[in-house]
Amino acid sequence: MKYQLSRFIIGPGLHLLARTQVVGTENVPAAGGAILASNHLSVLDSFYLPLMLDRPVTFAAKSEYFTGKRPTDRIVGAYLRATKQLSVDRAGARAAQEMLEAAVAMIGTERILPPGHRVPRPGRIQIRVGRPLLFEEYAGQPAGARQRREVTDQVMAAIRELSGQDFVPMYASARKEQLAVGRAGRGEPRDRDPA
Repeated sequence: MKYQLSRFIIGPGLHLLARTQVVGTENVPAAGGAILASNHLSVLDSFYLPLMLDRPVTFAAKSEYFTGKRPTDRIVGAYLRATKQLSVDRAGARAAQEMLEAAVAMIGTERILPPGHRVPRPGRIQIRVGRPLLFEEYAGQPAGARQRREVTDQVMAAIRELSGQDFVPMYASARKEQLAVGRAGRGEPRDRDPA
């Protein structure tokens, strides 16, 4: 009930902010388990994906979204709790291995609310849902590091194909630190990490 209510409350504002197109919803099963893996371009991804799919979506969100003290942080945290999203402590190594099965690419959210910005601007968003990745070749195998790496690589390749983005063999946290060091070297202020 809270999930539907939160969509009803926040949905009109999200629809005003961005014209959103969803392609491939037939690839999301109506019932049963499925893991949606998305390229995470902006915090807005976490709002638009659940809004635009018919079935409830539970996603992993960094724990900082649930504990922020500013008014906007509290609103985001309240929405995440109301929709039963999962708080993930990114310091734990197990968090990443539990989220892999079907591919979803989002395009445009980074232009509406770019990382480092706090005020969104109107725009267009496209959500592309790809064909399910079943990983049947791993059935009966142990969930070891090699299997997780191969599955991760397949998911990333599917997202890259859907989104048209270039693959960068680097964790986002390392890239953000590079950018922050570059800004500091130019005398620019370091942005707070919003995503």
